[in-house]
Amino acid sequence: MTNEEPWRKYRPIPVEFAGVRYRSRLEARWAALFTNLGWSFRYEPQELPGWAPDFLIDGPDALIFVEVKPALGKTLASNKMASAVSVLGTDQRVFGMVVCEGPVHAKGTDESVIGTAFGWDRDLCGWCWGSARLVTRLRRHSLAYDLHWGAEDTCLLAAGNETSGNVVTVDQWTATTLWSSAWSAVRYVPRVG
Repeated sequence: MTNEEPWRKYRPIPVEFAGVRYRSRLEARWAALFTNLGWSFRYEPQELPGWAPDFLIDGPDALIFVEVKPALGKTLASNKMASAVSVLGTDQRVFGMVVCEGPVHAKGTDESVIGTAFGWDRDLCGWCWGSARLVTRLRRHSLAYDLHWGAEDTCLLAAGNETSGNVVTVDQWTATTLWSSAWSAVRYVPRVG
């Protein structure tokens, strides 16, 4: 264990949720949240150069590779993820996102931030980090929720929603309710193996 990896002293509790074995209850909780949000996703989908993402969210217009880490491991995970995602190139809508112990609430607002996203910003012609805020009331596709990325001011899963004039950031109460529902789905699931 290095000084950069203090979270490793905590052992994850592997659980099975919805027929999939997750390495930790936290990963299973994120899977339950993605399910509640109506997102199509795969667990441990593939390895990228130097990084094996925990999830791949497959949106109508983009792919988001997701790493789940306790807050203490966020920086190291972010660096690995950024290196791997940038190798994929700039010609496709591919993003990386690091999530921690649950949605957080943006300071001074009622907005809910799901994680920190990384991707190519077409306006800046460069790779950028930004908060991924949960949004709703989408007109462009059938998903009830999307992620709004601050760096490009765009919706990640379905481009164009942000220009519909009807995208609303999910408030703190709704995000807490969704996260609590995800917790209820995996809370009493027995550990496996």
